[in-house]
Amino acid sequence: MTARRATRRLRSVTAALRGLLAAAAAMGVAELAAGALGRVSSSPLLAVGAGFIDLTPVWLKDFAIRRFGSDDKTVLLIGLGAGIVVAALGIGVLGRRRLAWGLIGLAVFGTVGVVAALTRPVAEPVDAVPSTVGALAGMAALTLLTPGARLFPKPTPESRDAAPATATPAGGNATEAEVRGWTDGPGRRPDTTGPEPATAPEPAMEPEQDSEAERVPTPGVEMGRRRVLLTGAGVLGVAVVSGVSGRVLLRRGDVSSVRADVRLPRPADPAPAVPAGAQVRVPGMTPFRTSNADFYRVDTALVLPQVDPRDWTLRIHGMLAHPVELTFDDLLRQPLIERDITLSCVSNQVGGVLAG
Repeated sequence: MTARRATRRLRSVTAALRGLLAAAAAMGVAELAAGALGRVSSSPLLAVGAGFIDLTPVWLKDFAIRRFGSDDKTVLLIGLGAGIVVAALGIGVLGRRRLAWGLIGLAVFGTVGVVAALTRPVAEPVDAVPSTVGALAGMAALTLLTPGARLFPKPTPESRDAAPATATPAGGNATEAEVRGWTDGPGRRPDTTGPEPATAPEPAMEPEQDSEAERVPTPGVEMGRRRVLLTGAGVLGVAVVSGVSGRVLLRRGDVSSVRADVRLPRPADPAPAVPAGAQVRVPGMTPFRTSNADFYRVDTALVLPQVDPRDWTLRIHGMLAHPVELTFDDLLRQPLIERDITLSCVSNQVGGVLAG
């Protein structure tokens, strides 16, 4: 009984790992598709995370900002990743009982990503492609990883070359000599001149199956442990390579370096000098002016808008006689007015650091 329980537990763990590998392949391929399309918002993880933020009540958002500060999005992504892992393990266990259940679970997995991507404010129909392609890749991976999973079982040479069944006398199995005799022709008696076997042939016994990897649920399908391990390693490799490649492709639209090259002109109207005594000389007190590197930044966007200043324009229109459209360079050519203004986050508490 103990050995049987251990075997069942091992099979359940193996099935759960199959689900995890299938989900990893789905996420990796979906990320690659999003990168190839250049659509950051169509990444399933980011789309679902953004949708979760939109549905989160205000009190929970405020709690996350107070508790985690600028790390709130990192905590959210870790939580989403943990949820995906749990769901993937469950899909693998379902797939052990019946492969179709695991495939349905992965289809639901992809549907959630599609709905999340298409409900974003700037969504387009093409944003449904990454989650769809990822779900199909996950379903294919789960099918490959499941022992004996075939839509059309491959016939074995034994079953293909097997001779047709022959009639035998009533009362039992025919010996080789009897088969030869009965097939000599109609109305002929069996040829009993040949030597008779000492003992009747024993019926073939099916080999005992020790694990799920050795089980042959359909004729002609064999998947040994080595093939399972190689297939699992291949699926994991596809997941890693696809995911990394997708992230690299998505960074093509990163304009951080372009923004860093922007240089503001000298102010035409500089800010007044800081009055004497405005800077409190107390250990731990922040400076009167906060540098850009230390200035607080708290938002709920998992993906920051990638605005290229070279392509950005400001259009002033509406109830105007002459609408105006300005580029970023047009704004830089305007006189710059400099002032010291205190900004504070709406979630900043008394004595908090979300101010500058």
